[in-house]
Amino acid sequence: MTSANTNGYKASPRPWWTLRAWRNPLMPTGYRARYLLRLFLVILATAAIPAAVTVGVGQFHRLETDAGHQRAALHRVDAVADGDATTVGSGIAVAQSHWTYAGVAHTGSVPVRSSTHGNDRIPILVNANGDRATEPPTRDQNMGDAILLGILAFAGALLAMAMAAWVADYQIDRYRSHRWSREWQLLSTDRRWNLR
Repeated sequence: MTSANTNGYKASPRPWWTLRAWRNPLMPTGYRARYLLRLFLVILATAAIPAAVTVGVGQFHRLETDAGHQRAALHRVDAVADGDATTVGSGIAVAQSHWTYAGVAHTGSVPVRSSTHGNDRIPILVNANGDRATEPPTRDQNMGDAILLGILAFAGALLAMAMAAWVADYQIDRYRSHRWSREWQLLSTDRRWNLR
């Protein structure tokens, strides 16, 4: 690219590094510090994305491992409803039922469909003692929990960076204010500027 001559002034392209704001000798040091701080925070925020993904993936594998252990320790049996389903709070239907595991009879309240009647068979999960157990989380539930944790980790990192930036800006402003006060004090005591 050739330079152009306009109205007697030579205009030529300048290297991109000479256009950096912090190379301006008139720019205060505090502004340079803010530019560098924000650049550093952008780099950290970018690095926080794969870190949050790693946290979420690790949590998903841990949840899946725990769910697998729970499934291996539980057993599925059929309970028999002793009567019709009754509705409790929040529209949940339950029925008093009985079941047998390892030759031992058990009874308890079992969540059922609202259309359940007495003597209906209800598949349930029991632990090694034959007590009714809750269903382990599904893969989709574990995935949702892991994604939520990753989002929270990323949001927490951004919040920490924002707080750090605010504290740094506050300290820079305090330093600039202190320097201004000192310079004005020195100027006020300089007799060259206080001749009457």
